[in-house]
Order: sequence, then structure tokens, then C-alpha cells
Amino acid sequence: MLGLIDPLLEEIGKKWQNRENVSFSSAYVAGKVAEYTLNKYMDEYKEEDSNILRRKKYTIIVGNIFDDFHSLGRSILANYLRISDWNVIDLGSDVSSEMFIEEAIKNMPSVIAVSAMIYSTAMNIKDLISKLNKLNLRKSVPVICGGAIFKFKPLLGKEIGCDASGKNAFEANRMIEELLVDYEFKTKST
Repeated sequence: MLGLIDPLLEEIGKKWQNRENVSFSSAYVAGKVAEYTLNKYMDEYKEEDSNILRRKKYTIIVGNIFDDFHSLGRSILANYLRISDWNVIDLGSDVSSEMFIEEAIKNMPSVIAVSAMIYSTAMNIKDLISKLNKLNLRKSVPVICGGAIFKFKPLLGKEIGCDASGKNAFEANRMIEELLVDYEFKTKST
């Protein structure tokens, strides 16, 4: 079922972008239905096989950056990572740089995954990365970014200082594992 959500939402997004018979309210409702379905599926999944979630690999902090309230992508990512055995701390929407940093210091995550829907909120990620650098947290905690703007501008993640950016939640598991291997190599060789 999870493999059906992403293509459906991507199709709605393409129609929205091309101004094809998709109103804002239709896109919003589709997103809320997908979010509800995913959350319901996760609840049932946990009840059916709680052993699947027994092996927690690493901790990942996820959240939408300050001024960003588009929760669907972040919710899909958080749930998909949980299914893939990651320990996920979901900070929600409209998360300040200070809150990300406070949680990073408290929980020592392996990765921070931050989401933004539009260009102006993506620039708030740049502020987060700058503050993480000042505190020397970037040496041990990579930052990945995602959201619609990173699909439209694939190089934006690197431009604002993210270590990686993904197209969708379903490639995140592999991308994060590769990033962590690379980070471990860098920290051992310095």
C-alpha cells in the first residue's frame, strides 16, 4: 500500500503544477486522506507485528523547518523510517532551528531530516545548518533535506549546505544508510 501513495501524490502534484483540473482544496484533501491512511496503516502495522520494530538502528530527528506547515511528506518519511527500523523523533511542523538543535543535543541523533515545501522555507534550513556548524554538531550529525522544492531544484540541497536530499520517502532509507557510511569514513580518517 505504501508504494501506491507516493505515485498518486506525485501525479496530483504534476497536475497541480500544470494547472490541470486540480484545485487547492482537492490537493489538500488528497494529502489529508493520504496522511490519514498512512497513519492508520502504521497503527495496524504496529499491532500486527510489533516485533518488526524491535531493532532500532539509529536515531533520526525529523521536522518541517520554521514557517513550513506541510506535514504530509514529513509524516510519510517518519512512518516509512519507523517501518525500516529507525528510531524516529518527529518534531512536527514549524520547527525553529533552536528546537532542532535542542533535540539534537538531548538525543544525539545519527541524522537530522528537515523538510521544506517552498523556496523561502528552504532558506530557513540554511539558518539551521549555520547554527549547527557554529556548535560543531555537523561533524557528527549529517543533515538531509526534502520536500517539493528539492524536487523542482535538485541542487538546492547542496547550495544551502545539506549533506543529501531525496526525491521521496521511499528512497530515504538507502540514502541515509549510504550517508552514514560516508560520515563514519570521514570521521575515522580525520
